[in-house]
Amino acid sequence: MGQSSATKRAVSGVGLIASAAAEPHALYIDGTGAESFARTASRLMETRSEAYLAERHKRSFNIGGPG
Repeated sequence: MGQSSATKRAVSGVGLIASAAAEPHALYIDGTGAESFARTASRLMETRSEAYLAERHKRSFNIGGPG
């Protein structure tokens, strides 16, 4: 069963802070899901960039608007 668009909007407004003892690309380098995790590692690197954080901050004050 799929989520409603209202649920998706509510969930997309949740922030996450995480830390690890290594850079994302070094967290999961061998095993069944290592190739799939490479995309996740790339996304983790992107989400900590200043440009991404600035856009996220801007959107958090535009509640009810697009994005």
